[in-house]
Amino acid sequence: MTTPPDNTTNPPPPTEPTGPYFAPLNPAGPLGEYVAIRNEFFWKAIHRVLPTPGDDVDIAFSTLARNLDVSRDRAEKLYHGVARMASLPKLAAHHERSWYLDDNRLVVIGQMLIGVDDHLFHLI
Repeated sequence: MTTPPDNTTNPPPPTEPTGPYFAPLNPAGPLGEYVAIRNEFFWKAIHRVLPTPGDDVDIAFSTLARNLDVSRDRAEKLYHGVARMASLPKLAAHHERSWYLDDNRLVVIGQMLIGVDDHLFHLI
């Protein structure tokens, strides 16, 4: 039978919650502030160039891709992510306080919620 190791060599747990952060997003980390500023800038920039509902889809996504210097496919995915964030006001408000969502996470949000009907978003 094995005995558990002595706990005296382990450091005590942190007194303040450190949060479930990925390394670059940890506010205490060396890049935390830079990443937050970059995400805030991207969020505000994409809202300035988003297509409107009356725009031609092909032209709108091509223009968005050119403005953001990304592929047309990525521009479309970013559009869906940002559009879905508008349906999730609590997540959008939290993001605007912390700026923890980068463009990759916005793409994932858009992709994961493509099949969800608009009338179901109040349940999320």
